[in-house]
Amino acid sequence: MKKKTNLLALAMMGTMILAGCGNTNQTTTDEASKPVAQTQSTEDKASAADQKSSNDQSSNVTSDKNSKEDTKTSAENNSGLTSLDSLKVSPEDAESAFFEKYPNAQIKSFKLDQDHNVWKYKIEAFEDQTEYEVYVDADSKEVTENEKEQGEDNSDEQTFKLADAKIKPQEALDKALEEANDSNATLDSLKLKFDSGKLVYEVEFNTQNGDVDVDIDANDGSVVEVDR
Repeated sequence: MKKKTNLLALAMMGTMILAGCGNTNQTTTDEASKPVAQTQSTEDKASAADQKSSNDQSSNVTSDKNSKEDTKTSAENNSGLTSLDSLKVSPEDAESAFFEKYPNAQIKSFKLDQDHNVWKYKIEAFEDQTEYEVYVDADSKEVTENEKEQGEDNSDEQTFKLADAKIKPQEALDKALEEANDSNATLDSLKLKFDSGKLVYEVEFNTQNGDVDVDIDANDGSVVEVDR
């Protein structure tokens, strides 16, 4: 009986030892797998960071490309002007902005042309013996004084307001375009001034065959001169 009891005890001890070994092996296996999982997690994070960086670079390239295309489009629209309606500020609005700042000035020249690819109205005027050269931005309506100087007696100067011209600026431009006779002609400048006692629009175009200048009578719309 005692011998059986000892054998049973030995069997139970063997079972416990084997179970312990099994747990140890399992724990060792689990511990061994942790670095692999951690390494995989690190690689996944690095891959995600690389992908984000690549997407950011792609987005910046697209943004720069769009910006350049917008700038190019703006420049093309400015250089291809054939209608004053495409300007945010009309000649009449530009004149009003000028008189708001210089209420007593008298205009002797009113011109629309480009300054560094930006359309502006250039107004030459005077008040007594003070002469002004003023720009009015055709997009923002900003008034900028370019020159101011003391001149001589201007009493003999012929002056005007846009309302004095029976032919409006757009009408003069349309008539001058007909005379230029070039479907690809684009406006370079449009100027209203007195010439030999007559109020005249001087309209200059860029064409494929060179510059064309057309002078239009501001009172009746007749063609005064064409220079090719």
